[in-house]
Amino acid sequence: MKGAYFSNLAGFILLGFSDQPQLEMVLLLVISIIYILTLMGNTTTILVSYLDPKLHISRYFFFSNLSFLDLCFTSILYITLRLDSTECVLLTVMVYDSFNAIYGPVHCGVIMNPKLL
Repeated sequence: MKGAYFSNLAGFILLGFSDQPQLEMVLLLVISIIYILTLMGNTTTILVSYLDPKLHISRYFFFSNLSFLDLCFTSILYITLRLDSTECVLLTVMVYDSFNAIYGPVHCGVIMNPKLL
């Protein structure tokens, strides 16, 4: 009875574009270009916000963390759920920061203090 549930398959074949093999290389190229542009754009955002002292405020701190999360999303797919919940929390804090900057600019420096971040 146990033998009926086991097989000797060494692999599997993904049948997504098997009927149009000419699209496989085109899609690989397009997806690779998008991935490289995503990596370069997010890395540039992180580096610029880190290297420019004028950008060491809470908004750009959150943008650099958001870019880091986007790097993780595109690179590591098996922990997407945890990163997604972290991104939701980060976006919520960014909205709160923007709300304070618009409606309470006097208190914004006290509420979003860099020492607290």
